[in-house]
Amino acid sequence: MPYRTSIGLDVHARSISACALDHLTGEIAQRSFSEPVPQDIIEWASGFEGPMRAVYESGPTGFSLARALNASGLECLVGATSKMLRPSGDRVKNDRRDAVLLARMLSTGNIPEVRIPDPEQEAAKDLVRMRENARAALTAAKLRLSHFLLRKGHSYEKGKKTWTRAYMDWLRRLRFDTELDRAVFDELLADVLAASDRRERLQKMVEDQANSARWRPMVSRLSCMKGVSSYTALAIAVEIGDFSRFPNARAFQSYVGLLTTESSTGAKVSTGGVTKTGNALVRKLLVEASWFYLRPRMLNPTIVGDGVPAQVAEHARKGCMRLKKRAAHLQSRGKKGCIVVTAISRELAGWLWALATM
Repeated sequence: MPYRTSIGLDVHARSISACALDHLTGEIAQRSFSEPVPQDIIEWASGFEGPMRAVYESGPTGFSLARALNASGLECLVGATSKMLRPSGDRVKNDRRDAVLLARMLSTGNIPEVRIPDPEQEAAKDLVRMRENARAALTAAKLRLSHFLLRKGHSYEKGKKTWTRAYMDWLRRLRFDTELDRAVFDELLADVLAASDRRERLQKMVEDQANSARWRPMVSRLSCMKGVSSYTALAIAVEIGDFSRFPNARAFQSYVGLLTTESSTGAKVSTGGVTKTGNALVRKLLVEASWFYLRPRMLNPTIVGDGVPAQVAEHARKGCMRLKKRAAHLQSRGKKGCIVVTAISRELAGWLWALATM
């Protein structure tokens, strides 16, 4: 559909700089808003020739403005900030110039779009990321306590696992030289217990979401692959949303940053490690799940969730066997574990895309 007017919005927490560009006349109109109120933008945009559409860059302001503008009848895109093309010789940057640049890029179709999630998906994504933050906070709290005990000369029995019930009993029996050391230890232990309780609460909420009507079908499909837990499946599902927006498995692998970098010119072809671009959480979860296929024991039969089509379950079984053989082949060639697991995670991403789109 041809558009007459392109509107660029440079959005901040308490202000918006807007620019409207008429494609036919080349006229530019600019306006600053002291408050990011969607209705004010709608009223201002109504004075231009239609049809029209708007764009602003992705960032901390989120998607609420785009959803409000779309609901009001003004088509609004959200552009991927990391993929925006900016003139290398432009040394002046301010809100007004950014709005003009966005309007011009939109008029020529050079805006790499970010998919706008619905409120339910965004809420589930926030929950998954909060659970991930809770896990990191618990790990940090445990490290602080362990380092404190090491400095005070307390070491747990060699060869025994830490953070078990026996380990917690051992912690409570410890004695310290001063009352101040004991007070610091009590605070550090309280931090660990509080972080553990918080993670468990969030984990229960994640499990409830995984079993909800919205996410259970996709979670059941992704969980057919060995090593992919319900949490991992839910996290990938809410982070990706619609898998069909990727035309093939390679496009999905590129999105999560698992394809190799390349710097080639002429007859010279030079490749390096993985790009590590795109969604870092999905990439991390894929790598963690891939360590399962490096284990020496045989794979158990694929666990099929309720409502999973037979062809999906059979494809998952083939995928598990393929990844296991691939991991064994790479290990037999003497490849390091980190290299093997990266290769497996790249293939695992492709199999998950296939299961989600079948």
